[in-house]
Amino acid sequence: MVITTTSTEDSTTLERNSACGTASNGFLTTGSTLLDCTPPTVSVGYTEDCDLGAYYIDLDITSTGDAATVDVIVDIRTPTTTEDVGVGVLQLGPFFPGDDPNVTVAHESDPLCNRVLGLLAPIACPIDVFCNGPLLDQTYCYGNNDQMLWVYEGQALVPCGYVSTPALYKELSLTA
Repeated sequence: MVITTTSTEDSTTLERNSACGTASNGFLTTGSTLLDCTPPTVSVGYTEDCDLGAYYIDLDITSTGDAATVDVIVDIRTPTTTEDVGVGVLQLGPFFPGDDPNVTVAHESDPLCNRVLGLLAPIACPIDVFCNGPLLDQTYCYGNNDQMLWVYEGQALVPCGYVSTPALYKELSLTA
């Protein structure tokens, strides 16, 4: 079966071809949503404070869409909201490793026009590795669709060892 979908600003039309109904089985479910709003436009940047071991999220809101303002929701176990934000750069944070902030820029009247930015975490500040120093022991539990990156920086001109157990994937590059 061939279905042709035609969408305009005001309507959606579904048409089917003449072979419809000749198949022995099958079904078709369609859904269409026409937005009655204009979503905000946002870009994301990061400012790292490696001395503090933290980072900030810089949201550059270049348009609030057709809303006068937007709300910015940051969810780290408990959501917090910055209300009535206009065009400009909003700095969120500081965030620390393990905070895993999920950010949403919410349209003031229509949640279908929200910008869900999801988990925002930059490439980490390098973790200093002292090869003749104490053992660096780290544990991290991955969640579904979780991506985590660590950057290690060797602080000696001697070879360093790396052990990962258990691991399905590992890659290491130490620079002195």
